[in-house]
Amino acid sequence: MAPYTRRMTTAPDPFATLTMDGEQFEDGRLPVRALAELQRYVAIVLRAAELKWLDANPGKELPEDFHDSFELTIAEVRPGSATSVLERPQTSVYDSYYEEGRLDFEAALNEVLNDQSPDLWHPLVATEEFGEFGSSLDDGEFMSVPVANDSNSSLRVTPSSYQNKIRTAHKAATSVSLPPTLAIERRKESGWVVARLVALNGLESKFTLLLDGREVNGKFKEPEIFDDMKAVLGTSEKSPVVRIFGRLSFVGEDISRILEATKVQVLEVDGEPWSGRFIELAQLSEGWNDEARSSEAVAFSAIDGAREILRHVAKIGREIPGIYPSEDGGVSLEWASPQRVITIEVSPDGVYEMNRYSRDGESSAVEPTENLDGVKKFIDDTDVEAVRG
Repeated sequence: MAPYTRRMTTAPDPFATLTMDGEQFEDGRLPVRALAELQRYVAIVLRAAELKWLDANPGKELPEDFHDSFELTIAEVRPGSATSVLERPQTSVYDSYYEEGRLDFEAALNEVLNDQSPDLWHPLVATEEFGEFGSSLDDGEFMSVPVANDSNSSLRVTPSSYQNKIRTAHKAATSVSLPPTLAIERRKESGWVVARLVALNGLESKFTLLLDGREVNGKFKEPEIFDDMKAVLGTSEKSPVVRIFGRLSFVGEDISRILEATKVQVLEVDGEPWSGRFIELAQLSEGWNDEARSSEAVAFSAIDGAREILRHVAKIGREIPGIYPSEDGGVSLEWASPQRVITIEVSPDGVYEMNRYSRDGESSAVEPTENLDGVKKFIDDTDVEAVRG
């Protein structure tokens, strides 16, 4: 059950009734395809309620439990034509927004079906949910949406009014400038995010990231996610950098919330000269190379290996190389000059490949190794300073 909700102990009043009429709906039958219209109705009312909340709370993010707190059930399907009675089995602190959302939908539908001026159209007409309402109806069928507080009035949607009015109005509404709350794209998709972990709440299965200077909240279910985060939080002066995979919520191009984290990787960065570059590499997603769409995200294991090499380079006073991503998810360290190039490739599975190239076409390679000491010896024996000469 979502927070801030309460199950009703008495039979609730119907939230809405939708009537489907036609041969397929006789004797209270409800074809499976008709369920799509009920789902659209729920989606439209919820979208309208969301717009109401955003208008009333400018600049704020929609509460996490706003969608989950709106639940409709089919209490009965009355015979004659198929009349679906929709009830809300629970109450919530957002009930007034849901009620206003229902009224706004009815107002928008009334405006469109009665050919009111486009200047009067409710902004809800521009949403895709509204543009699909009635699309499943066949010839000879219609759907009636009752008008609130008027049991004798209803709004009738037919295949003709869907094509000629609802769909036409939706296309026209989306061709003009949208209100700010509609113009901003809101979507959910799975993906990776790299940020600093600044807070962790095991009791509520929540965490907070610092991403691009702003806090982003997230949730998790699996206990191992908590264990991984807890193990690194507070282990250094700066908040640890983590790469998290999960279901992400976007507002425009910005991640607004992590709905559920399912994987977490920890990157150890502690104020070293190359830490900023490592964070940049960690933020690369799959397909980062436009010329090689199969390029993989840089593995944290490769970054860890490259870090050990760079620490040795700094310790012996050698020049820090260029740091680049590899298409296989590894890290490439490179010292380059007009005369020659020296590279150390660090693979995701901990294999090091060392090469020397000259501009006249000569090259030499060292046998790949998993032994870091062998890499350090290669650096000790190679005059990387001369590369810059």
